[in-house]
Amino acid sequence: MLIPNGSRVLETPRLLLRPFAETDGEAMYRNWTSDPEVARYVTWNVHQSPDESRALCRMWEEEAKNPLKFRWAMVLKETGEPVGSIDVVSLNEEWAEGEIGYVSSRSGWGKGLMTEAYKAVMAYLFDQCGFETLLARHDIRNPASGRVMEKCGMSYTHDEEFCGKNDYVGIVSCYRITKSRWQALQP
Repeated sequence: MLIPNGSRVLETPRLLLRPFAETDGEAMYRNWTSDPEVARYVTWNVHQSPDESRALCRMWEEEAKNPLKFRWAMVLKETGEPVGSIDVVSLNEEWAEGEIGYVSSRSGWGKGLMTEAYKAVMAYLFDQCGFETLLARHDIRNPASGRVMEKCGMSYTHDEEFCGKNDYVGIVSCYRITKSRWQALQP
């Protein structure tokens, strides 16, 4: 059974994971939503202005009042600026199962930031929110995303077809981890 704890503030060595605020819109636009390279393998199109990112942050700030919404801004402690997001993009309450989605600014690629954030979110969802299974998937054209999932202990399950933005039809690789597997992997 899920425990509706919502998006509590989480901390890692280099990141503060916290709910989004409308004021994050400028940094979000500057750091990732305006970058076509970042948007290449995600489900959303590049934002056309900071106003678009601000509106999204405003919506997310309002959604954060729902204790069954789990979404965090990844704030780099060194700069105090959001450099990505991580959230439960779909939720099955009956099965206590959620799918995690994430995106990072290009400046964070290859530095282990997403793995750091992902592990913190997994620990929170399993240990404090009652999740039994977490899922994730990535476009097969983006294998780096799959490596993040593997570093977090997730296992590849299968590939499936999906319909993406702009009528794109592609293949995603799907991953899964159970709470018992997560616990077995902990030191």
